[in-house]
Amino acid sequence: MWKVPASIFENIAFVENLALAIAGVVGIIIGLCTLRKIERQSKSGEIAANAAMLNAQAVIDAERPWFVAAVERSGENPGLYRIRITNRGRSPAQLYEIFAEHALVDRPENLPVPPRYQSLCLLPDSRFFASGDSFTDREHLEGFNPEFMIEHESKSQFDFLIVYGKVTYKDTFTGGRANEVIHETRWCYAYQAPQQRFVPCGPDEYNGYRDQRQGPN
Repeated sequence: MWKVPASIFENIAFVENLALAIAGVVGIIIGLCTLRKIERQSKSGEIAANAAMLNAQAVIDAERPWFVAAVERSGENPGLYRIRITNRGRSPAQLYEIFAEHALVDRPENLPVPPRYQSLCLLPDSRFFASGDSFTDREHLEGFNPEFMIEHESKSQFDFLIVYGKVTYKDTFTGGRANEVIHETRWCYAYQAPQQRFVPCGPDEYNGYRDQRQGPN
């Protein structure tokens, strides 16, 4: 009886193993390509989501309320000054609290950091302010006299009178929600006695705008 040489079976097994190896390599390559494609799609989706979030935040920032604080002369008495806060944003705001402080220092940049806010002011009758509305706290409604403050509190002729404070408020986009944002405006002014005027001054911690998100993001 004729027998098939063993070498033929070995060649067939080799070919089959080679085909399986090639198929495995091809499968790995296809899998890697698929994973890379999924990764690219995930990154593209993440980039698109971040872009949409940034765009939405830009819209909110453009439309949100912005409280701006400035020192002004009291109309009733030129020697008196007061802090007036105005909503310069495009949407209404709900006033939360106001702090108004003063200090006498050798130089404005030597104010202690972080600032201490401990003089909570009396709020105006209304706490809801539309775009363009302004107010002063009831405690300083009539104004304050910087010359009197310097005369009675100054320890040397080189002291600077500094008035500073902060106001916090809510907007209509997140107000009342678990993750509502509390906006904060800080101000700091030094009194120039010869010119009888207040000018902005102080470290960064005493000035500018800050937001604090409440609860979970």
